Amino acid sequence: MRAMAFTLRSELVKYLAEFRYYGFNYFFWVLGSAVLFLGIVAVVASAGPVAPEKFFKMLVGFLLWWYAMGAMYEMSYIVWEDAVLGTLEHVYMSPKPFGLILGSRAFAAFIRDSAWFVLMAGAIIGVYALVGGGMSIPSVNWAGIAVFFPFPVASSMFLGVFFFGLGLVFKRVGSATGLMQWVLLFFSGVFFDPGSQPLWIRVLACMTPVGPGAECLRRVVVEAKPVSSVFLSDAGLVMLLNLVGYAAFGFTSLHFLLREAKKKGKMSRY
Repeated sequence: MRAMAFTLRSELVKYLAEFRYYGFNYFFWVLGSAVLFLGIVAVVASAGPVAPEKFFKMLVGFLLWWYAMGAMYEMSYIVWEDAVLGTLEHVYMSPKPFGLILGSRAFAAFIRDSAWFVLMAGAIIGVYALVGGGMSIPSVNWAGIAVFFPFPVASSMFLGVFFFGLGLVFKRVGSATGLMQWVLLFFSGVFFDPGSQPLWIRVLACMTPVGPGAECLRRVVVEAKPVSSVFLSDAGLVMLLNLVGYAAFGFTSLHFLLREAKKKGKMSRY
């Protein structure tokens, strides 16, 4: 526990130091995400008015996608960043376990994204109010949201372990993570109920790291079902299988990709 706290502190201190120099870029990155969400809301509004409750549900879905992408991206970015800086060997030689470093980076990213989301949500709600939109927070099971939210984020982190291995072998994998970013946004079910879509979309949503968790959250937020019944339902089972499957896939693929990177001498060279 002490090692985890020390590693997490190191990651947060590093991020704060980066923010001192790159705060301008971080700020507009968050505003860009806010513009993306408002653009999606504008497209949905073209088919009819967006009720305040629906706006809130879309905001929760966007938040889920935001955190999931942050977890996945953080796992793969460490290779590119430290390889370019020439510090990847230092990460390997750290007295702290390598898995602990990766986990700490993911948790630090979660804390960082939570702070940024407050700013982004404020910008979204402010702009939405200026253009005449209504915003209200419906009565929802907040405990249920807190229970199910970490599962898809963890699945995305395990998928990020796979991209970490890809980054060791191919170095630049931004196009692959970018593709997954749009798949998760438009086909995972964070903005819609996959049950009303064609079979291929329902299957694709279940196969994404976010889809099953998004379905559990939809049942808690939209259908107001209790946590226990959702956990024991088909959606809860698929969510757990999805988490185990991505954990097995991430670490198994990392084993083979590490072996390939060692064989080709790419463990630290960019």
